[in-house]
Amino acid sequence: MGWSGDTLLEMADGEAIRVHNLKRGVFLRDESGLSVRVECVVVTTRAHRKRLHDERIVAFDYAKHMSTGACISDFRESHRPTARGHPWNPVHIPGRSGSGCWMYLREASASTEETPMDTETYDLILDKSHRGRLVSVFGNVCIPTLGHNRRDNVVMHPYFGTRAVIDDLEKMPGYQADGRVVLREEQYERTQDITNIVCGIRNPDQSLSDACNVQ
Repeated sequence: MGWSGDTLLEMADGEAIRVHNLKRGVFLRDESGLSVRVECVVVTTRAHRKRLHDERIVAFDYAKHMSTGACISDFRESHRPTARGHPWNPVHIPGRSGSGCWMYLREASASTEETPMDTETYDLILDKSHRGRLVSVFGNVCIPTLGHNRRDNVVMHPYFGTRAVIDDLEKMPGYQADGRVVLREEQYERTQDITNIVCGIRNPDQSLSDACNVQ
């Protein structure tokens, strides 16, 4: 996945915090207004800002979403969503009926330019008892975290959405110590088929996740 460091999330007390300021033990607000605890912050670094079509940063655009009518939502007018990340990142739009809907960030982005991917992007792992929950972006859009185990069409992922990614990250320096793992982009392994999706994280001292056995 990968979120820009300036994305604003909502803390349990209602205050806003930028993703790059998160650390283990911070309590965020979930899709139901309950508290969820951050277990680990995963930072992916790049040597330079990419300009490839599928490696760019886009921002959720309130006006575009409301004009498309893709999902009847209940945004707070004073706090419009501030999610910024990879265009294929899934976001959940809370609905007035209670269920809401999933969509890709690119579907609700006003950006027509290919803004280069940030040199650092961020992902989160929640405490074990909270991993299926979503995290509220300041403004009432919600995003998933790693190992969420959700099966909805847009959000499901055979690696990022499963226990496999957490198993790999737990072996990385920093996870056990202070809950902050820093990865280089080239550590991500991808399947060798047409999908070319991420299926593991390379660690010189560990074997890859079984997810990378997909051919």
